[in-house]
Amino acid sequence: MNDFAARIDGLRARLADTSDVRENNALIEELGRVNREKVLRRQGPPAGDTWVPVPYATLRIPLSAVPADGIKDLVKSFFRVVSAGLYSDDAAASAPDQFVSLLRLAVEDDALRLMFVCPYEAALHHLKGVGAPPALDGFDIHHQYTLAEDLLLPVVFSLDRKARRLLLTNHNHFADPDQFLSPWRCRTTSGLLNFIGATTVAVEARGMKGILVSQLEQLMNEGLDEWFRWFYCFMENGLLFGPERLTVKRENPEEYAYEYSGGDS
Repeated sequence: MNDFAARIDGLRARLADTSDVRENNALIEELGRVNREKVLRRQGPPAGDTWVPVPYATLRIPLSAVPADGIKDLVKSFFRVVSAGLYSDDAAASAPDQFVSLLRLAVEDDALRLMFVCPYEAALHHLKGVGAPPALDGFDIHHQYTLAEDLLLPVVFSLDRKARRLLLTNHNHFADPDQFLSPWRCRTTSGLLNFIGATTVAVEARGMKGILVSQLEQLMNEGLDEWFRWFYCFMENGLLFGPERLTVKRENPEEYAYEYSGGDS
């Protein structure tokens, strides 16, 4: 791997020194080939037993069970259960103050299908039937998110411990998704999920045809190899996200790895 890194550093140094357009383009093309080979060399998840699949849940809810007031109230109830797993008295001390999740809602036949992805296993605690969710006494939950059918939407959890206020939001993503479309933000699991959710909003909800990531060579050898694995998968297969491809470190769920080795793998 160090050999690849050294080749990339050398090519980047030559790129910085050239003013010839033809040489510039040739160096960028070579950088792309070397970086792809470097990034995709790993087969399977990283070595070691500390890596686990990213926590996610899929629920199928008959439309007959959806509250009369509609899907929005059901989602609020769902997030209260998720929040109880994270911020009840016995879990709150180790819970994160802020992270990003993904939510997809789809009406299929006679059921509502819900998928939720989150870096933290505790969020799914009560969804898996591990005890009844406790009441979040003293917590004020503010629901400030836009819902849309069949889109992989970001939802940010942001906790103010002093005020005991939990904000769930994606309004900034709909107002200006471009601010989140920076690979430099993707060093953490939440950063990757944020990028994916903002991509969905930019491409689908706003009717854009795609996303443009410029000057990829500046991202090479900068600790973003796992983002590149996601990026190559997206660009080569059109797969925006597959939760089964994402693993996180058990002791640090904000450290992630993405499974892609080229082709349709």
